[in-house]
Amino acid sequence: MGADLGALLRRHRQAARLTLEALAERSGVSARAISDMERGRARGPQARTIAALADALRLAGAPREALLTAARDGRLRRWPDLPGARDLPPRAPDFVGRHAELADLELLADPSTRSPLVVIAGAGGLGKSALAVEAAHRVAPGYPGGVLHLDLRGLDPHPAEPGDLLGRALSGLGVRDVPSGVPDRAAAYRRALAEHPVLVVLDNARAEAQVRPLLAGEGRSTVVITSRRLLTGLAHARRTALLPMPEDDAVALLALASGGATAAGPEHDDALRQVARLCGRYPLALRIAANRLSTRPAWTAADLAARLGRSERRLAQLVAGDVEVAGVLALSYDQLDADARRLFRRLSLIAAGADPETAAVAADLPVGEVELLIDELVELSLLHALPGDRAGFHDLVAVYAAERLAAEEPPEDVRAATLAVRSWLLNTACAAGRLFEPDPVASVPPQPRRTFRDLSAAERWLTVEADNWLAAFRATADEGDHRTVVAVAESMHWYSDRRSHWSGWLEVYGRSARAAEQLGDRRLEAVHRNYLAWALVVHKRYQEATETVALAAALAREAGDVRQEAWARRYAAELRERRDLMDAETEEHHRRAAELFERAGDVEGSLGSLGGVARLLGAAGRHREALALGDQVLERIAAHRTRIPDHILDWEASTALRDKAELLLRLGDLPAAESVARETVAVAERLGVPFHHGGALRVLAHVLRTRGDVTQARAALLRARELFDAGGRPLRVAEVDRDLADLDRTPSGPPAAVAEGPPRTTEVGPADGNP
Repeated sequence: MGADLGALLRRHRQAARLTLEALAERSGVSARAISDMERGRARGPQARTIAALADALRLAGAPREALLTAARDGRLRRWPDLPGARDLPPRAPDFVGRHAELADLELLADPSTRSPLVVIAGAGGLGKSALAVEAAHRVAPGYPGGVLHLDLRGLDPHPAEPGDLLGRALSGLGVRDVPSGVPDRAAAYRRALAEHPVLVVLDNARAEAQVRPLLAGEGRSTVVITSRRLLTGLAHARRTALLPMPEDDAVALLALASGGATAAGPEHDDALRQVARLCGRYPLALRIAANRLSTRPAWTAADLAARLGRSERRLAQLVAGDVEVAGVLALSYDQLDADARRLFRRLSLIAAGADPETAAVAADLPVGEVELLIDELVELSLLHALPGDRAGFHDLVAVYAAERLAAEEPPEDVRAATLAVRSWLLNTACAAGRLFEPDPVASVPPQPRRTFRDLSAAERWLTVEADNWLAAFRATADEGDHRTVVAVAESMHWYSDRRSHWSGWLEVYGRSARAAEQLGDRRLEAVHRNYLAWALVVHKRYQEATETVALAAALAREAGDVRQEAWARRYAAELRERRDLMDAETEEHHRRAAELFERAGDVEGSLGSLGGVARLLGAAGRHREALALGDQVLERIAAHRTRIPDHILDWEASTALRDKAELLLRLGDLPAAESVARETVAVAERLGVPFHHGGALRVLAHVLRTRGDVTQARAALLRARELFDAGGRPLRVAEVDRDLADLDRTPSGPPAAVAEGPPRTTEVGPADGNP
């Protein structure tokens, strides 16, 4: 049948007066692959390959069908009757998902895209062997020399030796006289693989040294290796790193493997999803869960989800006969030395992954040693790498690590490690947050803590480690350490502006306000009620914000704290602005706040409130008054450059400049508006806050559009969109998309755009009213 394909293909190519190279160029199939088909070396090419050739040859009707049939017959032929050539394990009957991985592995069937070495790596229970077997069944017809499958027993106490594996491989390949030494066996093995394309599946490899003698040399053979290790020492390998399944695929596997044991309906579908999540989307865990459902008819998916919901008992539930998730993970854990096991266990104390410094605190080991141990755990797929030199657990592995910690370490040691990690995270968070204070040296957190070379490094740490320090903050609050809770929240005051959309601020300032109340300090409670009011305004919980602002104002007056009364006024004004109440009452709140800030000697607060007054004047059509007041704010900012940190004054300056550009645009002074808008962009870019920068670009785009410069306006909007998207601001992205759509509908800005004014970008923050 293969000869028929080769003869047919050659005949059609010659009839079309095409060379191999010409047909390759027209079809996209390599000339070498076409030559292999014509000479009978590749008798069962993939369907899409032969279809591309048929299209290039312009075949239709019976000639086309004959060519496609010849290729299909080649793919369906029996494998050679060689010893070991048909020992591939059966496919998993419930195999689902892994679409991207299979698509990549299916390329191995085509000689033109074949790779000599493929490594499928991942933690125990992720389905590496099942994927390799499924892929091997699919691509096997492309290997005339057959398929060889060897279990390397890499996790056994005594893994298979290379010499023994080579002997089995040679016997499987039909070699009768097997040499005695490993080098001679390896040479004979490579010769056998070079004679005919063979697919070799080396399942469950322990390390590079075990598989190196079994790699292919010259020829078209492919070696596929599965291992819990990444086997990074093997060069030039195509790697597939398995992760937990996507949720939809995990639910599909659970439903298929359980044989429809659960009833249909939305409640049951939701329960299946919950089970899939609690199984960490690990195929092994999903199959065990499905087995438990199918063998216990009285159970529903909701029943199983309830059993799995207790993390301390989850792995005990994921057992079916002699198959258990904990046992599979233990095979990897048992390979570790004492320090690596200690680090593995202690990392379960860190909620969302760790950098080497935090991991070193948890394990009480030197940072340099921990870096090497993390590499080992990643190599063994017990951890997975995260951005920023961090590493973390997948869900089930985290549960296993916590179980080992509870089982192997005394409670007092676990408690000490827990407190050490918590102190490190909170002290470091305080140190990072206080760098944004107007006077960052005023209050230094205790050791141990991390140090930061600049604001960017501090901001990056606070953002990346947010889930971790928030978890430590939450635990501290739950234990009633009110003073630490207040101190941590206070340190975040100025930094929180830069990440105002983060929902965590509601918890941070909600807990700190309650902690201050518990401490019985009215002034302190006023401070933190104000912080909470800001968070509520940002997250559009306006009724709660109204009540909180009123309480903060009352507490401030009771304590005689003019500055906090000013902040309460400020937030009352910004709350009204958010609700589009740009009226005299809102203006009065801003003016009164500015007066109170002046009395308290708070220049930063005063600048923001005066800017709010200018904004209200502009909204009322009093543009000249608004411009004059805005210029006063800018003059005061310039005058305080030597006393107040640049990152605070740049915040105020970019806000005031943006408001000025908008006013100039409304007045129709387009050259001045463009000049000020460009200055706003420069200051916002220096500030380094994405949504500030994006807002400045959006105002510039509006000015440019009004001037008729559509090209530059579009460029500014696209850059603003990138910034908003990177900063996780979907509402701002949607606004820019509308701006772009308007730009496409009206290539040049109509005069009405000047009268309407630019799009509003007001957002409140504790340090400034308009991020």
